[in-house]
Amino acid sequence: MAVIGLLIFLHFIKVLSPLENIMGRAISPVAGRLYSVSSSLRLALSERTDKEELLASLKDLQAEVNQIKAENARLKSIEEENKKLRQYLKFSTKNEYNYILANVVSRGIFADPVSGRQSLIVDKGLAEGLASGLVAVNSEGIIVGKIAEAKENTAKIYLATDSNCKLAASIQEEEDQPGGPNKTAGITEGELGLTIRMNFIPQAEEIKVGDTAVTSGLEKDIPAGLVIGRIVEVDKTSNEVWQRATIEPLINLDELTIVSVLRPPKN
Repeated sequence: MAVIGLLIFLHFIKVLSPLENIMGRAISPVAGRLYSVSSSLRLALSERTDKEELLASLKDLQAEVNQIKAENARLKSIEEENKKLRQYLKFSTKNEYNYILANVVSRGIFADPVSGRQSLIVDKGLAEGLASGLVAVNSEGIIVGKIAEAKENTAKIYLATDSNCKLAASIQEEEDQPGGPNKTAGITEGELGLTIRMNFIPQAEEIKVGDTAVTSGLEKDIPAGLVIGRIVEVDKTSNEVWQRATIEPLINLDELTIVSVLRPPKN
């Protein structure tokens, strides 16, 4: 303590100034170097902290963006579904049909290329009054297919392009107004899962490309005038009793998510 006190005293009376100057000049480069190193460390630490905070902020923002995207997708899906439901309601109300809306829950992806078998499974069945033979349409009233089998809470629909879907049909000429008189009758069935063929058309009947095939109303519980498709080819072989026509569907059957099944009126 005495030595320390003496050194302090000598410092204040400037006796040690020459020695202190010499020592200061000797230590100064080292001190400067240490200060430089410490400054670099502080800067690197600050940059690392800023980078980590920036990455954390970016991560939070990305999570928020993903959440917004998911919500927008959900709202868009709801909007599209509501739009479809309004279209179905408009069609059914306008035509005063008794109907039930059903969601498509699965489809026959592995269609048989030989038989052209294509089908949908919907989430309504016997419990809602669906039965084999009823017809399903889209929101515009265009034929989707025909119920082949109904269970308690589901039903299987053969699409109009399925070879097992047969409909009693008639032809409306291109210039006819919707709901006007039909010119001829025949039976439609799917062809290779792509188009629809109309058979048993009398040779005497005059049909042409562009005419519209509609349901004839000759089948129980299937109203007349529902559009099946547009004729794209006529096969009129001279040595045959019947002629036939190839019909192209007017809707994309692969994009269906909701269908309307028309039911007979309640007594």
